[in-house]
Amino acid sequence: TREEMIMNDQTPLFLPTDRNVAVPRIRRPDMGQSVLEQDAVRVTFGEADLKLALSNPVEIAVMPAEVMLNDAVTPWYGLGQGGLSGAPLPARGGFVEVRNVGTNRQIMGEPLLQAKPPAGKPWRPMEFLAAVDAAGLVAPLVISERSDVEEVESYFQTFLTKTFRIGERLPPGFYRVIVGP
Repeated sequence: TREEMIMNDQTPLFLPTDRNVAVPRIRRPDMGQSVLEQDAVRVTFGEADLKLALSNPVEIAVMPAEVMLNDAVTPWYGLGQGGLSGAPLPARGGFVEVRNVGTNRQIMGEPLLQAKPPAGKPWRPMEFLAAVDAAGLVAPLVISERSDVEEVESYFQTFLTKTFRIGERLPPGFYRVIVGP
């Protein structure tokens, strides 16, 4: 009956029970002490052992012009500004990534520098399905994930087929072609 009682116990598991929490027994106070004196402050460092090396505080200027005229070193000058290269990224019309449908292994990933999608509306990454045989694409690319802009979808559908010639670049198989901005 004890095992049946344990299996049918309706007590929520997040509440402490005798099976999931071990509560330490409270020690009786010594003679002349109260219960509150048991939790007296216990100092772990001696007064001579603990030494903190704190830097002097930085003085804050009253007027903003004083900051520029003062020769004091700003403590956080250049934080997050090191190691940046000034070379701009090359302009691209998108980025194509091709993955095998069966294994999800990436076959190709490169920027589309020649692509010029219609501008105006922002578009999300889209996904096409491609079937390739030894002669190239078996059928036109099929849209499986939309970008919310039909002009961009139709542009990349023709661009990948005719200009980029994706069917000639891939070995026979089934592929997911993901195009992003």
